[in-house]
Amino acid sequence: MESIKLFDLDHSQTKNLLARAREADKQPSWHTVAFEGYPTAMLLKPCEADSGSFHYMFFPPTAAQRFHYHPSVRYLLIASDVPVKVQHSSAVTDTDPRPTSQWITLSPYSLNVARIPTHYWHRFVTDDETGTGAVAFSIHGDDGIPLDAIGDHLMTEVTVFFTE
Repeated sequence: MESIKLFDLDHSQTKNLLARAREADKQPSWHTVAFEGYPTAMLLKPCEADSGSFHYMFFPPTAAQRFHYHPSVRYLLIASDVPVKVQHSSAVTDTDPRPTSQWITLSPYSLNVARIPTHYWHRFVTDDETGTGAVAFSIHGDDGIPLDAIGDHLMTEVTVFFTE
């Protein structure tokens, strides 16, 4: 997994961005669903001309996903007013990712990009109650789903979660 801090963000503009994101995801046209309990919307679905998709995700200030992986690469753009911790592991997909996991922390009030490889264990954690949370926009590669089977829950349909 890779991440790069692009630049720092103004505190008041970041707070405004996060507030606007939380308002926007309530629009019926977004078809917002819950992924791990957090608002997610597939804004651009795969189509005949392009098998990729574009997604919105919002993590409140006390989010903690379970370890999971996806069938294709994920490219993310992330802004937050709290630290965003990403626990990740290159463990084989049929093994426990925890023993070999590492942490990356994305600084609050910064714009970050990240790439999560295909079949790569990861989870996002925001455990700071002082802020609003984090907004992420992600580009998904080809998840291998037939176009006629694509629904608003695409991320859930193709995600594999670690279970003990």
